[in-house]
Amino acid sequence: TAMGLRWSEVQILSPRPNSWIHSALTAVSVDTSFLHRLVTPFNELQLGQSMSRLDSFIRRLNAQRNCIDLALGLVNQMPGPFLELGLGNGRTYDHLRESAPDREIFVFDRKIAAHPDCRPPRQFMVVGEFSETLECFARRYSNTAVLAHCDIGSGQPEADRVLVQEIGTKISNLMADGGVVLSDQSFDVVNWHECELPEETQPGRYYIYRKISGSSPR
Repeated sequence: TAMGLRWSEVQILSPRPNSWIHSALTAVSVDTSFLHRLVTPFNELQLGQSMSRLDSFIRRLNAQRNCIDLALGLVNQMPGPFLELGLGNGRTYDHLRESAPDREIFVFDRKIAAHPDCRPPRQFMVVGEFSETLECFARRYSNTAVLAHCDIGSGQPEADRVLVQEIGTKISNLMADGGVVLSDQSFDVVNWHECELPEETQPGRYYIYRKISGSSPR
């Protein structure tokens, strides 16, 4: 469960067009795909309705899943381990291991708080401050990781900016050329190219980067 809801209730897909319009046009074989783009913004903004914290949480989960799935496709043919920075309750780690069961997934966090079913095996759990553990890890796994998912936001913007500045280069040192980094925080690393988000993901809600071949991190 998440925030008292069953997972099936939380995993809501992008809003669909108003049902009566969709049914009427489908009956006369009209392509209704454009209605999603037209009706959705109206539904979201009608009567000046503000977004609830629940709506925001659901959209964040959808953005997170969509970006992870896009990244999985980008690195599907690349050999190398995955990195998960910020285990939290283990939701995204569980999604990664279900989607890529043959991958080694190394998980970094300051402490372990996830449900036992959503924890990695002990040999894949790296506990401690990110700035220290990433640097130590690079001594053995430099330039090998093909995907890094960073769910590291604390809700304190200044602290998050400091952390991003501390660990950006350290993450880059672990990534293979062409490796993908996705995060809930914006990074500025000279040898990372920012990639387009999935069409249904609002800019600024998540970030996707790809390490450029032949460049040295800042």
